[in-house]
Amino acid sequence: MSTARTASCVATTSPYAPNALCGPPDALPPADYEAWRKSRWEEIAGPNGKAKVVANGKVSGPDAHVIPGVPGRWSTTEAGALTVTAAAGDGVKVNGETADGTVEVPSGSTLEFPGGQVGFAGGTGGAYGVPSCLHLPPAPPGNHLPMRIEAGERALVHTALQDKAITYLRYLENRDWASARTMCSDTATVWHNDGKGDETIDQNISGMRGQIDAIESMRYEIVRQFTKADEVLQQHVVHVATKDGTRGQVHAAVYFRFEDGLISRIEEYANFVPSA
Repeated sequence: MSTARTASCVATTSPYAPNALCGPPDALPPADYEAWRKSRWEEIAGPNGKAKVVANGKVSGPDAHVIPGVPGRWSTTEAGALTVTAAAGDGVKVNGETADGTVEVPSGSTLEFPGGQVGFAGGTGGAYGVPSCLHLPPAPPGNHLPMRIEAGERALVHTALQDKAITYLRYLENRDWASARTMCSDTATVWHNDGKGDETIDQNISGMRGQIDAIESMRYEIVRQFTKADEVLQQHVVHVATKDGTRGQVHAAVYFRFEDGLISRIEEYANFVPSA
């Protein structure tokens, strides 16, 4: 929107700041706008809104814990301190610092994860909770546009889709096939650049399950994501270690399409590169 149209026209790029205001300075919003705005904010950030807690893990003992939807491996030390083990590319931040390796997570620490998720760690004596929720800025107090502002809402939808794509991969990483399947539609299809053509999501998951016994470990490192309406394009690297000693990385570009919040199509271009 050009500010040259009127002296009282203002635009910002913040999704929850007053995005635009054009018209006479004393113009008032329609009578029903404030009611709509309040109900919309409750839908997003209310007690049962879209910003509710999306992951809540309990960590106790020295064994590594994996929290679905949250990157990293969580455990406690002999002294009872909480730790997280993650690569820099996993995007885990503890009190604003990127975790690269194993780092201690003091009780009360603020946590940041890819896709705009934030959370905190609480507990003591070797028992901790690690909740994670979607991050939203405060409600806009001064938005008087007499129309629906969609820019911020689209940003939330895009973030939610990015999170879903990552969560799906975390389920695969943790061999939680049933949870991964629940994120896909009944008619979802998958294509790989292996010359075999399309397969159903059930065939794809069954194939992965059949090959997993040879895998000692695999970890998805998310490199970047691009989002459009109902679509996510993602680049990631899968770090793979097999039980026969093979080590390498699968470099992949993956397309996700969503319908009604569920994955309906996956297309993956992948190339395995053995470690030197």
